[in-house]
Amino acid sequence: MKSNAEKMAPGATEGIWKDTGNFFHKGTNKRWEGVLTDEQVAAYDDLAKRELGAELAQWLEFGGRIN
Repeated sequence: MKSNAEKMAPGATEGIWKDTGNFFHKGTNKRWEGVLTDEQVAAYDDLAKRELGAELAQWLEFGGRIN
């Protein structure tokens, strides 16, 4: 995504970023694991499923194709 930053985040430099490439970080998986409590994660999961529906919430977390 970082190599295609202009396409993936058009206009990102209009805010706090001076370089669109800085909009994206390392992109490593599970980078925030352990930051939230189990209760916070459960609350987020419930909210995401309620607001987005199960299929879109799953896509948001894992990516891939939506059938």
